[in-house]
Amino acid sequence: DLTPLLAFYASPVGQKVVALELSGRRAFLEPDVEEEARRIWRDSPEAAPHARAIRAYMEVNDLVERNVIASMNADFTFLRAYFEGDADVNEALILADIWREEDNIRADSAEWLFAYLAMAYGPLSPEEMQANLALWHTAEGRALNGALFDGFSAMVTSVSEELGRAAGRLLMQEEL
Repeated sequence: DLTPLLAFYASPVGQKVVALELSGRRAFLEPDVEEEARRIWRDSPEAAPHARAIRAYMEVNDLVERNVIASMNADFTFLRAYFEGDADVNEALILADIWREEDNIRADSAEWLFAYLAMAYGPLSPEEMQANLALWHTAEGRALNGALFDGFSAMVTSVSEELGRAAGRLLMQEEL
């Protein structure tokens, strides 16, 4: 049932949340903005507006785990396509390399998410943040989150495979 989702996103709070998320994404395209947001979060995470609600938001949506899985899948797909036809590199080697990076991927994903969400949701009032959080605690919110991640993961995996294949071909051409 899409009714609760449509009602939320048609509401002033829903519209504000979307606008802030888009604004945050645009701002994070600037490396200095992202780094400053990360620094602020590292230095004093509990001082961030809505720190507790952001942690709850990340938890209910399983954001760190889902981002780690998507990142590791994209890395695997990229490297597998990159090394296509290279008898010296097999999937076991690629997987071992990626699993060695899991902790770094997890830490970076968590830091990015906290920094981004703190910046994006900072202007929300406590009531608006709670309304946003409440949406994700519903069955419809969880279904939307799953659909968004499934679509995102499929797209990133596809792009990673094509980029890996193109980079591998380029390397082979340079070697010739």
